[in-house]
Amino acid sequence: MLELEFDINKAYTDVVLKGKDLSKRDYMQLPIVQWAVKNIGELQTSAVGEILHGDGWEIYADWQDYINKVDVKPRVVLKCKHDLDSRLITEFWMRFQ
Repeated sequence: MLELEFDINKAYTDVVLKGKDLSKRDYMQLPIVQWAVKNIGELQTSAVGEILHGDGWEIYADWQDYINKVDVKPRVVLKCKHDLDSRLITEFWMRFQ
């Protein structure tokens, strides 16, 4: 499984998802989700609280270091179940790192 770490601010931009019932349309506003849907597979997340995922990918946050240390952001990655072309990996890093 390929893990591509990303900057939350670049991946989510200023989209606000708090305080409302979320729909697939809301999730599709996120640049990271748009990229994953375009390059990997369709969005499958449908319920609030469900892991943000699609066909062949999911967004994963590792909060362990954040909880145990001061001034450390959680590690957030796009997990890909399939290999990606090196061009797509480069595009990902340039856009979301």
